[in-house]
Amino acid sequence: MEMATNSQDHGYDVQPLCEIEPRHICPICLMIMKNAVQTMCGHRFCEACINKVVTGSTLLTCPVDKTVSRVDQIFQDVATRREILCLPIQCPNKSGGCSWEGDLIDLTGHKSSCGLEPVTCAHGCGASLVRTEADEHLSVCPFRQMNCLFCNECVQQSAMISHTEQCPMAPVTCSLCGEDDLVRKALPEHQDIETGNCPNVVVPCPYKYTGCEFQAERIKIQEHINESGTLSIHMELVAKKLAEQCSVVQDMQEKLNGAIRQTSEAVSLVVATQKSQTQMTKDLRDRNVTGRLHWKVKVGHQRAARTSYCSPTFYTGCPGYKVQLTLNMDGQKDGHVKYTSISMSLLPGEYDDDMIFPFNATCFVTLYDQANSPTRQANVTHDIVMREVPRNYSRHGRQVERVFKRENNKFVKRQDLLGPDSRYLKQGLLHMEVCVIHSFYPPLDLVPASAACFNSFVGHGSFVLHSPQSPQMPASPMTPPIVGVTRLAISN
Repeated sequence: MEMATNSQDHGYDVQPLCEIEPRHICPICLMIMKNAVQTMCGHRFCEACINKVVTGSTLLTCPVDKTVSRVDQIFQDVATRREILCLPIQCPNKSGGCSWEGDLIDLTGHKSSCGLEPVTCAHGCGASLVRTEADEHLSVCPFRQMNCLFCNECVQQSAMISHTEQCPMAPVTCSLCGEDDLVRKALPEHQDIETGNCPNVVVPCPYKYTGCEFQAERIKIQEHINESGTLSIHMELVAKKLAEQCSVVQDMQEKLNGAIRQTSEAVSLVVATQKSQTQMTKDLRDRNVTGRLHWKVKVGHQRAARTSYCSPTFYTGCPGYKVQLTLNMDGQKDGHVKYTSISMSLLPGEYDDDMIFPFNATCFVTLYDQANSPTRQANVTHDIVMREVPRNYSRHGRQVERVFKRENNKFVKRQDLLGPDSRYLKQGLLHMEVCVIHSFYPPLDLVPASAACFNSFVGHGSFVLHSPQSPQMPASPMTPPIVGVTRLAISN
């Protein structure tokens, strides 16, 4: 129960047992002052009453003598508060029969136990009553909480009837068959056409999916099935439906087979595309367009069985010609001495449409001596001169024809290259430096000079080409100008 209290915005509304002095009366509400405060002019008021006069201002005009003072100068009058709380009073419910008398300070404690104190219903129905009537009211209050007899849910008493009408656990009777041993939530399942057990529910014939349109109460369906002639009709419907389903399955199987074929073709196309893209990516990553190649030949343990080694393909520039070198272990034989040969081939390239043919170039090949120190190396240098080589239109994978190849038949003696005392083979590897220069026609008597020039290029990291009038290389009518020089060491 909640106690009905007086308003807190004015003084005490009580019945004193003695005469109240004027200084204990609030000039604003004319009641005994509650929480007395005093202004700078000496007048006393209820704290709540004077606060309503201030209304947010910083200055106060005294309601008694109109003296202006600051609000922050108001102070609590503790002495007056103590005097007021010691005033003798009687219970406000004396008219109802309460005989309590005491000091004002004890009034609050008395009200909490006074049987005649007005209280309100704890359930919130709004009824006004005294404390002695509270227990009796709570037992009949329409707002009291009660547990449903069927689902045990806590429901307000005034809403119990509507709750019972919707309670899923409340007992109900089937309107079709009269069965009363049911709860409300089980009624739909009981009357379900497919899974229910109500005998009076109208259900279709079990052969409805084959075309039978008969409908009747569930209890009469078995009679329909057992009727003479019905069985043959049902079998005919089943056979017809089965034929239709077989036709549908066959059509779906054909469509599935077609989809499988299309998927297989698509998968093959995707695989081929991926393979092509992978190869293109590899070609772009590994493409050498510098005209220069550091060729690392991996001889290993195959020196006796393998007769030739091909270098990675590279371009003489960008755009440029696509070329490849081949090291043949079975070159020219001079008496009992076997030589290795090295050749350069012109391959079909991606830039051929932008290039000028026939192809004219000089290829400088240096075989590195790996036995001695760098200052005492005896490297082997050879030139391969390609003149008037036509464009190669052969498709990828075909063996390069002789017309697109130029070869040096006496490169290095085979014994010097692969023998146990070889200065060029170390840890199963041969190292060669290759440089291709466009349109360079060294006369036969200047080939040693061009080789020396290439040795200078390899040793000092630069290559100096002179015009035909240069004193280092005499002019020759067969020597055309240099088209371009590109260089970069690439390890494969």
